[in-house]
Amino acid sequence: MKEKQTQIKNLKVFSKVEEIKKGKVHRTYAVLQIAIIGINLAVLFLPKIILYTPDNRELLTDNVFDGSQVIISEEEQHNIYQELEQELGIKIGNNINYLLLNAIYENPYLTHKEKEVFYKFIEFFNDNPYLNLEEVYERLLNVNARFALRQSLDSDENVLAVYLPKYMDIVYHELNPKETTMSHEDLHCIVSNVNLPRWFNEGMTQLIINEYFKEEPFNLNTSYPYEVILVKLLCELVGPNKALEAYTKDNSEIIYKALAEIIGTEEDAKTLFDYLGEAYNPKDDKTIMYDELSANLLKLYDYGENSKTADKVAWSYYYLVLMSLINEEANDFVKDTVLCKAYISSSLKEKGYSTSQLMSKEEYSGSSYKK
Repeated sequence: MKEKQTQIKNLKVFSKVEEIKKGKVHRTYAVLQIAIIGINLAVLFLPKIILYTPDNRELLTDNVFDGSQVIISEEEQHNIYQELEQELGIKIGNNINYLLLNAIYENPYLTHKEKEVFYKFIEFFNDNPYLNLEEVYERLLNVNARFALRQSLDSDENVLAVYLPKYMDIVYHELNPKETTMSHEDLHCIVSNVNLPRWFNEGMTQLIINEYFKEEPFNLNTSYPYEVILVKLLCELVGPNKALEAYTKDNSEIIYKALAEIIGTEEDAKTLFDYLGEAYNPKDDKTIMYDELSANLLKLYDYGENSKTADKVAWSYYYLVLMSLINEEANDFVKDTVLCKAYISSSLKEKGYSTSQLMSKEEYSGSSYKK
C-alpha cells in the first residue's frame, strides 16, 4: 500500500515538474515572440526616431491675422485672451501680439515644455515692430520639435540643434536640450530668415537670446561671441532698429543702404558688410594673417571713431574684444571687464542699460538684470 502511495506521489511530482518545464518553454517562446516583434518594430520605427526624415504633415491653416491685421471678431479675440490668461496665469492686455501665443497654445506637435519656452518670447514680439504676424502665427501653429542623430543632417559635432525652415522642424541632437538651446532654435523659427549671411543671422539671433533669456545678458562667454560682437558693431554704425529690421525682414539691402549713408557708396557698404563676416573667425581653419588683420581692424575702428552716431565707449570696447584675440594687452583688459549695453530688450533699457556701462567682472556678477 505504501509502495503504491509512493508511486502516486512520485507520479504527481513528475507531472508537476513536466508542467513547470512546459510552462517555462511556453514563457520562453512568448518572450522570444515579443522580442522578435520588438526588433521588427525597432527596425521599422527607430530609424524614423533617431534619423531625421520630414514627416510631410499637413499644415494647419487657421490664422487670426492677415499680414499684421487682426481678422477675427472682438468677441473671438476676447475669448482667446481669456483662455490664454487661464492657461498662462497672466493678465493679458489689449495687445494683438498676445494672439501669437494662441498659435503656440493650439499647436498639436509641441510638448508642454517646448510651448513654455515659446511663450517667453512675448516681450520680443512686443519690442519688434517688423514681424509679419500672419507668417509668424503660421509657423508657431505648425512647428514641430524632435530628436535626431547628427548624421541625419551632416551636422558638425558642436551643433546642438538646427531649424529647418522648409519643413518647420526643429531638430535637436540632444535628448534633453537646455532652454537656451531651445530658445535659440525657437527664434530661428519665429524669424525664419534664409537669405542673410550666417554671421549676421547667428549673431543677431544670439544677441536677442542673450538679452531676453540669459541671466547675465552681456557676458561674452556664450554661443557665437564673435558674431555677437560684430552685430553690436553694426548696431553702433546703423542703429539697432535697422539691424533688427534687416534681420526680421530677411533683407540685407536695408543694411547696405544704411551703411552707404555713412561710408560712401552702396558697393563700399557691401564690402564692409562682407568684411565683418570674414575679417576674423577664431573657428576658421585658415591661417590668420595677423598684420593684415590688425590693419583691417584699425580701418574698422576708424569707421566708428568718425561716426556721428556710434557710442565711442562701446565701439572702443568691441574693437578691443576683437583685438584681444591677437593682442595680449587687450586680452588682459577684456578678461577683467564687461561692457553692459542693451540693443533690443526694452526691459533691459528700462533698467538703465540703454547706454554703455563699463564694469569689472565683480561688479557685473552682482548687478541685477531681467530674469
